[in-house]
Amino acid sequence: MTMKRSHTLYRNKAERIKNEALLNREAEFARQHKDDSDEALLQYIRDCAEKLGHIPKKHEVIGFTYLKSRFGPWPRVLEKAGLKEPKKKSAYALDMASTSK
Repeated sequence: MTMKRSHTLYRNKAERIKNEALLNREAEFARQHKDDSDEALLQYIRDCAEKLGHIPKKHEVIGFTYLKSRFGPWPRVLEKAGLKEPKKKSAYALDMASTSK
């Protein structure tokens, strides 16, 4: 086996182990927080932001998969937590909404 192939196999195995650990961590978070209120989960996100010193990216938050399942896409999660301004609707979307009434 060549040195390059050996390195690639090692790197692939390390990546699989990392992904498995992440999946386990996400599943554990979901089990522990399935009965939490929306407000408790949103406070958790705000706490993460405070600890990080910035608005967190989803990969920076343990449990982001569960949080997305509860609140929707990551930008909506951040909006609901009060960490991001809601996306403004385009003039076209506003016009379509007003004409469909």
